Parts: sequence; structure tokens; C-alpha cells
Amino acid sequence: MKLGLFGGGFKPFTSGHFSKLALASNENDRVILFYGLAERKKGSDYFYTKEMAREVMNIMKIAIEREMKKVKVVEAKPTPLVMMFEVISQVAGVQETGKFIQLKNLGIDPTEVSEIRIYGDEESQQNFKKYLGTDSEEKYFGSLYQDGQLHFDTGMTDNNEMTRIIDAMSLTYPGVSKDELLTKSNVRGSEVRASIRSKDVSRIERFLPPILNDGEKNAIIQILYKGLEESTIRSLIRKIIMGD
Repeated sequence: MKLGLFGGGFKPFTSGHFSKLALASNENDRVILFYGLAERKKGSDYFYTKEMAREVMNIMKIAIEREMKKVKVVEAKPTPLVMMFEVISQVAGVQETGKFIQLKNLGIDPTEVSEIRIYGDEESQQNFKKYLGTDSEEKYFGSLYQDGQLHFDTGMTDNNEMTRIIDAMSLTYPGVSKDELLTKSNVRGSEVRASIRSKDVSRIERFLPPILNDGEKNAIIQILYKGLEESTIRSLIRKIIMGD
């Protein structure tokens, strides 16, 4: 069995994040998506709270598990990183059960996992790679990496192209051009937040995963608008405190 892992804070979960999930689903027999309830507050004119994150991911979980049968969506407690390390340790056989997650509770027998692949950008991969070649490698990974069973995957080809990601995305975005798929895959949070601030529904929907139905999209958009309300309230409070 090939097992794919992908995790993050997702503020919020966009088509860019979905592109990695689509790739993982396309290349593995089972996939676990770990999400944390991350906030975005300091130094921002848009506030994304833990409560908003929970509401959005509750909707995303239903849609993802409904449309992507290989994927299991799990809230990460304490963090996605900790839970992914526990999964790797269970597959490696250096940890029989995890403190925060047990693969068997997800219907996955760790002894049947022949390959495990971690998806994410290069920065997030360093959280794992920094232990390679150190005294801690065996503690966390056993012999998985040395045996070629553990992989760290950015989704890019050797030529630094996004061919694999675009091919996986095309399965869930039938008829969409490669240029548009590239835009959706490369979307940044700043673009999404700009769309929310302008309340441009068509722009927001462009960066939402295609697995959402119209009702789910509308519900998420209404949740995202809450960040504008909190931003306005905090701005008024600051003005009152500063005497403006």
C-alpha cells in the first residue's frame, strides 16, 4: 500500500493546497490530510480565527471525503507535523502506537504500507529532512529513508516543472486550460484575502477547491467574510484607544 501524507494550517484551504492533495490522491492508495486550526491576526487587515478555521474545515472535510474516497481528513492535535511524525514512526516500526494518532483507527495497517510519501513545499519538508543523516534519523524514520520507502515530495519534476500537479489537477478540473490550472495551483493566501476584501465572489470561487457544491461554497464565503467584520471592529477599537 502506498500512503500519502499532507498537512498544514491552511488559512484558508485553497485551490493551491488542493493541488497537492489532488496529486497525493492520484499517486497513492490512501491519503491522510492533517489540518491545524491556525490563526492569522497580527499585522494583518484581515483576521482568520481558529473558530473560522474550524467552520471552514468542517465543510471541507465533508466535501473531500465525499468526493475523494482515498482521503481521510483529520484535525491535527497538537499539530500536523507531530501527527505526521507519529505516522512515519508507526510505519517504520519504531513506534507501535502513537500518542495522538493510531493508523489502525483509520483502517490502515502500518505493516501493509510499502511506501510513504510526504507532500509539501521545500520549507515544510525541511522539518523532516533536517534529521536525515543524523543520530535521530533512525529514531524517527527507522530505515524507511535508507530503504527507499520514505519520500519527501514537493510535486515538482527534476526540471522544476509542475507537470505532475497539473496532470492531477486536470482530473478534477475537466476542460480547464493548463494556464488556469497553473494559476489555481500557485494561488497565494494574499490573493485570496484580496478577493475577500473586495467581496468579489467570482474571484473567491476561482480559488476554492472544485469538490465543493454551490451550497458549500456559499457557506465558506460567508465564513470568510467574518474576517472583514472582525478587522473593522478591531480597527475601531484601535482608533478609540489612540483617541483618533
